[in-house]
Amino acid sequence: MHILIFSGLILLACAAVWASLQPKEKLQATWEEISTPFTGKKKDWSTPLKSWAKASLVAEPELQKWLLSLSAEGLQGLGEKLGEFCADMNVNLDWLHDAQAKITPEAKKAAEETMIDYCKMCQKAVKPNAK
Repeated sequence: MHILIFSGLILLACAAVWASLQPKEKLQATWEEISTPFTGKKKDWSTPLKSWAKASLVAEPELQKWLLSLSAEGLQGLGEKLGEFCADMNVNLDWLHDAQAKITPEAKKAAEETMIDYCKMCQKAVKPNAK
């Protein structure tokens, strides 16, 4: 039993020494590789949301400007929460990520209305003077 504990401590010490000698980027990449099976790969929301805002929000210039001013990380975070909300409401957003996804025009219109309302609420939450 003592040999197992001692071996575990030696292994832990070696891992700590190895980690201290690695650049931050390599450690982060290693961590993401190890943790991905447990957390799942994150879906890219930043790119499709930005494309959607550019193409579909001409009638909502303030919202469009706000969305396009967000950083990639901000759009990613907003998209993840938007995706969760829409999933809870049974609103299909597959078309946003996959142009080949089949969706009726009515369902897409309803999804876009939901997205616009959600984004407006978020905009108001962070910009109290927004209309």
